[in-house]
Amino acid sequence: MERRNKGGILKTTKGKQTCNKRVTFEDTPALARKTAPNHEKLNPGKEPVTRRGKRKSKSKIIKHLKILTINIRGVKSKTNSLTSALHMHGTHIAGLTETHLTNNEALTIKGYQWIGKNRDNKPGGGLGFLVRNDIKHLVGTEDSSNNEEEIEMQWANIKIGKGIAMGLFYGKQESARKEEVERQFQELTTKINEKQRNNNVIVMGDFNAKLELKTSLGQQIESRNGTLLAEVLTQTSTMTVNARKEHTGMWTRVNRKNPNEKSVIDYIITSKALLDQIIESSTDEAGILLIQGKNPTDHNTITVTINTKTKNETKKSKRWKREMKNNGSNIMKK
Repeated sequence: MERRNKGGILKTTKGKQTCNKRVTFEDTPALARKTAPNHEKLNPGKEPVTRRGKRKSKSKIIKHLKILTINIRGVKSKTNSLTSALHMHGTHIAGLTETHLTNNEALTIKGYQWIGKNRDNKPGGGLGFLVRNDIKHLVGTEDSSNNEEEIEMQWANIKIGKGIAMGLFYGKQESARKEEVERQFQELTTKINEKQRNNNVIVMGDFNAKLELKTSLGQQIESRNGTLLAEVLTQTSTMTVNARKEHTGMWTRVNRKNPNEKSVIDYIITSKALLDQIIESSTDEAGILLIQGKNPTDHNTITVTINTKTKNETKKSKRWKREMKNNGSNIMKK
């Protein structure tokens, strides 16, 4: 007696002895050939093919990189408000200054990774980046332990296009000694020029410096720190995003009790090569992204969207495909 099993093997039974015989394409009737699975049509007479497919990465292309920066003036009581602002804006990377975190304290925001530099046993100050989880694989941090403690500056490297070196800066007050202010801006100049050798550069934060501004929204006279910051821009061939004609809003710091007391001391600075890639930039004077908490900040958020294309990370899936004969059809296993 002869019968064919599911694997395409013809079994011949003689008494208690059973012998297996491979059914070749030539042995198969014409009708069976038409219904044979693909592996037999392509490879007649061979075993069913089992193969492991390639890993498929379910990645999405990030067309626009969204950046936000603000002097938050103490972050501990503002995490809920900050989380809402980040989600509303769709922020990929946020730069926060004056976090008021000290020693080994860290900021925890769902969906983001914290990269911070705190003051040691000193009140005030502190800064850091919040990097959204789906692009954290593109962001590399730089060890800031060798930086002078008195100069509050943090750097991260972003693997996008040519590469972006992103800096975060918190400048000394206008009342600080001129020598200290000069030294911090000289260090910033050195860092920007060093980074620009191989990358485009973005530096954001509270520089505590008033650049000369003349726009339809208002005017600002250059301060002492502003003159030193202007020298940084000249020596590094960089520009402030705030000065773009397309930039909306102006005042980055407003006294909430006396709205007439306002200034522009927060900036986003970029390499000239990045200016053409900026889709939009804004200073949120309307308070849509205002960060609220126990001690309200008197600074407005600044946002910028940069045109870029890169992949954000999602979980990788493995797919195994096995073709086998089963009632004339293929069985797919995932």
